[in-house]
Amino acid sequence: MLPEESILRHLPARLDPTERLQFEATVFAADVLSFAFSSIREITARHSSGISSIPRHERTALFAHAWTMVDQIHVLRQLLHVMKKGQMGPNQKKFYDTSEPATKMRNKMDHLNATIPNRASQKGIQAPLFGTLSYFLVEPHQMKQTDAGTVVEAGTIVSITSGSVQVGNKAIGRVPNPAGQPIHPPVSQFILTAFDWNLEFEEVLEALQITLNKSSEQAEASLRRQAEAESARSGSTVAELMSKFPIADFVLMFDVVFGDHGSV
Repeated sequence: MLPEESILRHLPARLDPTERLQFEATVFAADVLSFAFSSIREITARHSSGISSIPRHERTALFAHAWTMVDQIHVLRQLLHVMKKGQMGPNQKKFYDTSEPATKMRNKMDHLNATIPNRASQKGIQAPLFGTLSYFLVEPHQMKQTDAGTVVEAGTIVSITSGSVQVGNKAIGRVPNPAGQPIHPPVSQFILTAFDWNLEFEEVLEALQITLNKSSEQAEASLRRQAEAESARSGSTVAELMSKFPIADFVLMFDVVFGDHGSV
């Protein structure tokens, strides 16, 4: 989601500690979010029209990734609100508007045990306990190549549930409407329905990516201005002041050699 060269991945050593940790948390949440969504796309694309025979562990993985996305979107909503001091531009407002169901879902899941008795007695329409994941599948035979590029001629709407619905009740889950919406074969337009809300993943991710890219540009400009001002005061070069924090990402390894009796 954030390019490798983003300043948010290479924070200057002299950055305020609180601000650094906020940026680090934002980048990590965005990376986890991207990984979870890529994993959902990989699993559903690989199974294609055979998704009804998906093994139990991969079905579980789909919803584990979906709920990971819910959690990380909620985290990003909190971080960006603090970092922007509550002042939203149009891009950030779009992210907050489209991602609000994530916070509601997360809060409901956080208090799941307390809500189970009411849910058990609920009548009518309800979502399965851990939600419904719906998306639009396009297989190779449903596309054709033209002079203008690839044209999608047909597709399949897929819904996968996790959890039960009380006997006599009807399951609810929003499905994508591919007409007039961006289609990214082989799988796209993912929607998670849980409790009383629908979370459209790609709409949220698109708004978030624009917000993060703008934040990265603004942060780099601000940090460079600060470094230039500090350079004028202290004589340190801008390059020194913009140098990466020395103990950011690294790997530590130790070789261990055992003696004759297993002692180190």
